[in-house]
Order: sequence, then C-alpha cells, then structure tokens
Amino acid sequence: MGTAGTPATPDPSTGDGDPGQDDDGDSSDSGDDPPPPPPTTCGDGVLDPGEECDHGEANGPGQQCKNNCELNTCGDADVGPNETCDDGNQASGDGCSASCLSESCGNDITDTTEQCDDGANGNDDDGCTDTCTIPTCGDGIVQESLGEECEDGNASNEDACVQGCVSASCGDGFVWAGQEECDDDNTADDDACLSTCVPASCGDGFVWTGMEDCDPGAAEVVGCQPTCQAQIGYECTGNVCEVACGDGLIVGNECCDDGNTDDGDGCPGTCQYPGWQRIVFVTEDTFDGNMGGIAGADALCQDAATAVGLPGTFRAWLSDDTHSPDADWTRGQCDDSYVLTNGQSVAGDWNDLTDGNIDEPIRRTEAGNEVGGNQNVWTGTDTDGTLDNPGRDCEEWSSTNADGRSGMAGQSDHDWTDDWTRYCGNFQRLYCFEQVPGTVP
Repeated sequence: MGTAGTPATPDPSTGDGDPGQDDDGDSSDSGDDPPPPPPTTCGDGVLDPGEECDHGEANGPGQQCKNNCELNTCGDADVGPNETCDDGNQASGDGCSASCLSESCGNDITDTTEQCDDGANGNDDDGCTDTCTIPTCGDGIVQESLGEECEDGNASNEDACVQGCVSASCGDGFVWAGQEECDDDNTADDDACLSTCVPASCGDGFVWTGMEDCDPGAAEVVGCQPTCQAQIGYECTGNVCEVACGDGLIVGNECCDDGNTDDGDGCPGTCQYPGWQRIVFVTEDTFDGNMGGIAGADALCQDAATAVGLPGTFRAWLSDDTHSPDADWTRGQCDDSYVLTNGQSVAGDWNDLTDGNIDEPIRRTEAGNEVGGNQNVWTGTDTDGTLDNPGRDCEEWSSTNADGRSGMAGQSDHDWTDDWTRYCGNFQRLYCFEQVPGTVP
C-alpha cells in the first residue's frame, strides 16, 4: 500500500492502475492488442510483402516462381517456362535472343544472324532456304521460282551456268570454255563471230561485213574470188555478184564499158549494145618504122580518126615483143563486127577477124578513100593477132635501122597482115581499129 498523497504504482501484471489507461498500456480501452505478425517465409505459398511470387512447393529452378520468390525473367540465367534458353543477358546474336528463345535456323523467327526463317519447312524454293538465307544466284540451289535454270555455286561465266543462273548458250555473250571459240552476244552471221560461236572465216558461207565482199562457201560464184573479195569489175551484194557497168572495165558479158552509164557516147548505159559495128581503116599517110613505139603508132591512128570526125578510140594493128592486139586490145563479149568506113564487112567478130582470112581487104582510109594496088602496111602481127616474128618489129617500132614485118592492103588472105619483112626506113601505112570503150582488167 502506498504512502498517503502518493499515487500508487500500477501493477501491470494485475491490470490495476490508472482507470484512464487500458491494461496493455495504450490509451485505448478496446481490450487486448492483436498478436504481432509472424515472420515472412518464402515457399509457404503465401504472397508476403517483399515477394514477387510464392507458389509454395511449386517454387524452384525453371518454374514461374523461383526459390527466392522472385518471378522467373529473361536474363536471370534460369530457363523459365516460356523460355527456351537464358544466358543471363538480354542480348541477341549470341545463341539466345533478347526474349530468351534459342536463336537457330528453323525456329520460324528471323534472328539477328539470319536473313529469313520459315521454320525449316524443307523447301529451298520458297523465298527462304533451309539455311535461313534469302535465295541468290550462286548459292548452289536452283530457285525455279526466281527463274533460275541452273546453279553451280560460282560466279564464273565460262562454264555451263552463267550470270543470272541461266544455262550457257551460244549468243549469251560469254565464251563457254571448251565448248565455244567465241561469243559476241548475238546470233548474227555477218560479224566476227558466227551464230555457231566459231570465228568468221573466208569460206564459211557467210559474208563478214566490212571484211568480205562475198563468201559462197564451197560453191563457186562468178565474180567472187577465193579470197572472198569481189573480182575486179564486179560488185557483190551478199553472195550475188554482178558486173559493175560503168567502172570502165570490160568483164563478164559486157559489150563495152566507158566508165559511165550514159547513153549516146559510144557505149550504152547498160554496157550492152545490139550489133555494134567497129570502124577499120588504113591510113592516108605513111610512116617509117620509128613511130615512137606502139603507143606512138596508136596516137597516129587516133589523130587520123579525129581529123575526119570519127568518134571512138582507135589503135594500130601492131605487135612487138611485149604487146599485141590479142594481148592488149579491149574486146567485149558481144558479137561485134568490123566494117570499113563505107560499111563493108571486114569480119563478123574477133574470131572471124583472126581466123586467117577477112571478108574484105582493108583498103579504105579514114576519109573513105580507096587505096589502089597492094599498099604495104606495118603490122608485125600474125593472123591470130599475136607477134608474127620476134625481132621483126623495127626495134619495137622505134628505129629506122632494122626490119619489120608488114602486110598488104588489098589482100584478104593471111597476106593482109603477114606478107613480107621490110626495111624500117621505108614509109608504109598503118591499119587502125576502133576499140571497144573500156579496158580489160
């Protein structure tokens, strides 16, 4: 019992004390306080404060809730229920993606190291190969959907499969080693490489533009030489060669060719004429054997014809060791007759002229006058138009101190050209023959 005037000290064990205070020492008068909370225990199946999860006995490695009551997350190095891997980080490209799924071709996910991924469906021709790459020419896989014809896994254009993965062929522009000799990216047969991919050459039957005029192959084409060039006097278009009328050269079936295609100038524009008559005369004047060679004698004939208005080109019937009418004169392929200035026939054509006899003695001059008797004429020429006697040409018609063969105007047998040898100091006439316009190549 306490001393008077001094409050008694409450006894907590009995609950006695200040009536304004409850037994448990607080100011509330509601009765006893609840017991303190039990300690937190992970794994008791109760989600306690501070826990992310607690599945009780289901907690553990690889579970949604781990042993420490934390949720299993990608990057915690523990492979959870929705993960196929967990390497302790959330980086991709190391075999385990940022979403903790295994990075591998065929997982139907295009990982960072892949170009595509269609789930390894076993089809390499669907836009994604089974190696998770986008198909390309040169990958060794024939992609028909991409239009590939072949695939050899390389970038060479010298084998059976070339750029674009198409099968090698002649004309694709690539030389297929061992199969082609050339390939110029076309199928033309008029350039350096034929459509068979062999080099163009003379005799292959194709005209190489700019290099050949013609190429008939094994056949023969008149006007085309074995060198695949046009024969002189011919023009070729492809393998058709025709006489080039107007070039001045008498070839093929031309009767004449005066270097143009005009009419009315001695040779028609077609280089053909019906029954053209060439004038023959014996000169009014006489000359010794020194006439300045055959060229000088030709000039004497031309002067004589021009003086009386005879058109055309005239040459002297003379031969020496290197020249003769047979060798030098231009003769067309037509049946041209030889006539005197009065129209009388001397010969029907060249063959008739050179057969040993002529139709009419040549005794009309350029002026149309008839010479009487047997007039001597310098010739040096046999009846066939060739040199009559070597050394009997007044030293090639340039000397008066030698001998020369002569004929006789007034005769129509062989004597008309081959009669006797005369001294070159003598003065004798000349036979002059109109020439076919043009020259023989």
